[in-house]
Amino acid sequence: MANKVKKTVKSDTVPKMGQLTHVLWSWRGTLASVIICALAFVLQKEDYHPNMNCSSEEPQPPEEGKVVFEDAEDVQYCGPKSNPWNCNDPSKTGPSEIRQYSNSETAARLPSLKAASEALVQDTLPRATTASCRSKISKLAADLDAGNVQWHFSRHPYAYEHCPDYEILMDGAGEEHSLRDYNPPSERLRYSNGTIKKKAKIAFVIQTWAYDPIDLVLDLLSRIASPNHVYLLSTDAKPSPPGHVLRERRNNIERIFKKYNVPREQYVIVDGDDAIDLVYAGASMMDVVLDSWRHLLNSSKLGKIDWDFIINVSPSCYPLQTVDEMSHHLAIEGDVSYVENFHMSTMNYKGRGMYDYYIECSEESCQPPSEKCSGYLFWSRAKQSGLKPASAGFDIFGGSAWYVLRRNFVKYTHDCLFVSGYSSKDEYCKSILDSYKWFRVQVMPEELFLQTWLMNGPFCRKHRGSNVRFVNWKGEVRAKKRPNLDYPIRSPVFVNCKEVDHILQLTQRQLPMYFFVRKIDWGNADARCVRKKLLENLRNRRKHAVDSDETGTIGLHSAQASFTERGYEAWKAIDGRLHTRWASFGAQTHKLWISAQFAERSCTSKICISWERATSKMYSLQIKGDGNIWETIAKDNFTETSKFVTAGRWRCIKFHQRPCGTAIRIKSYKSLQKDWGISIHEIKVYEQ
Repeated sequence: MANKVKKTVKSDTVPKMGQLTHVLWSWRGTLASVIICALAFVLQKEDYHPNMNCSSEEPQPPEEGKVVFEDAEDVQYCGPKSNPWNCNDPSKTGPSEIRQYSNSETAARLPSLKAASEALVQDTLPRATTASCRSKISKLAADLDAGNVQWHFSRHPYAYEHCPDYEILMDGAGEEHSLRDYNPPSERLRYSNGTIKKKAKIAFVIQTWAYDPIDLVLDLLSRIASPNHVYLLSTDAKPSPPGHVLRERRNNIERIFKKYNVPREQYVIVDGDDAIDLVYAGASMMDVVLDSWRHLLNSSKLGKIDWDFIINVSPSCYPLQTVDEMSHHLAIEGDVSYVENFHMSTMNYKGRGMYDYYIECSEESCQPPSEKCSGYLFWSRAKQSGLKPASAGFDIFGGSAWYVLRRNFVKYTHDCLFVSGYSSKDEYCKSILDSYKWFRVQVMPEELFLQTWLMNGPFCRKHRGSNVRFVNWKGEVRAKKRPNLDYPIRSPVFVNCKEVDHILQLTQRQLPMYFFVRKIDWGNADARCVRKKLLENLRNRRKHAVDSDETGTIGLHSAQASFTERGYEAWKAIDGRLHTRWASFGAQTHKLWISAQFAERSCTSKICISWERATSKMYSLQIKGDGNIWETIAKDNFTETSKFVTAGRWRCIKFHQRPCGTAIRIKSYKSLQKDWGISIHEIKVYEQ
């Protein structure tokens, strides 16, 4: 499908340029870019292809709020709970369209597709008991037999040059490779006028099952409810409790929001007929994620709010930081999403069950039947394993279904799926729409689609390789069958009281950084101890919330230090990030210092230092006053005094008579630890 160009060119040259561009993109090399740009110069066409950049600067993802094609007046939203296929012209982008590939590629897949079709008819179809489910299985079998299956998806042109791919991520043994340490640089979050945001607005999506204990839901809400953020609660449609139970549940939730001063226009509760009928590990688990995006972007209430990030949670999650701390951290880290990510090579397809087909039937009964369970996910039991061809074009990624997503990625993906005409005017959007159908016959697609769309598109360099959750996979974790599917699935174990101590220690040090812990089970014998420790942690963090307060801070720059360990440079103590730090070199324990310049001459009312475990036994605070002379304004031997206040690892001192100067210096005379130097996560200087 040809892309539009903005400038007027001769009609007979446009198709040729488009074909040449797509061929050369497959080279992924500098030579291709040089040739195309040279041809464009000869033909005097600056915008020969909308996705090619001839400048030396790195291409940037589309800006938030901007469509990626012209003629935006034909954009039409399809409405809530729409099937993405209904949003586009069936004659152009419907499921019946199969792209034409070489005869050899198609022929190589036909035997496997026909064998899979036969397996569905002979083994899966007889197990279905409802007419609608049998119809779904029969239709999939017919499509496979005819070869009407989409399996090739194009990456975004940006991805070929700038996104991690198979060659980069796979190790010598061919194992899947984690992107936990993938941390591209990012910029601070800003308002539309360019000023820096000090707090990000979070949209919390709480996904619950109809029979989740209401106490768990209310307890989670009471920890994260705030008038500064947005909330969407979604409950499984079936099996649905009686009407009076749903009403009581809704009333209890609304009382929590009222208690914490959350306005009615900042939360939505989706239940009953408005909710999606979830089948565990089926396509509906992906659909409920996409449905939450539609609500947050288009509902009459939440669609009007300019939120910055989505964080999804469940009642088995518990916060390790206050919402204020999360908001502050996200604003500092800026324009990035947080997603656990693994590259899925063809060698790893079997471990994820990706060589087989899965058909979700919400109208089927669980096995054995239960009033608290509905729907069934059928696993195609083929006699010959691996009858589903691996996808091509895309690099497939997977990971956890829990995430923190930046709005611009959510908006772009949402519009590709649910805005009429979008997919026909952006090539990568077309791939997202095509692959949506491919993911619908996977098991647990909610752990695949998001990572894959992120890492093959224009936002691949705007994410962190962690979902900021502590998940306990230690202990006995076995794959087991569920009442609503016959494919065995592993789940993390519940966190116990002993494990909580370790988690809180990591959280206090901010390395690594966690927002939530899961899974928490309030019904086991350890529940009281776990809840007590986690609740005490939140209370202490709220009490000493100095780390999330930037009001009145003095800007610091040009940090220097007496000694610096490699990887722990001085500037990391003033970068606004609590998971980075400055550290002095080796075992040097005496006469250590770190300094930073003020943006301009300023007077300070308070100075706060976030120490790592390597603290100073005795140090002084100095300010550079008139005549460039360092003046000592306070001393601390790290004992509780009337001046210094301890808040976690923060040490703060307030000044009644504000000292003035152009720089601040922390001078350590002796380290607290015998064989260590000193290390500081962050320094903050307050003007008022």
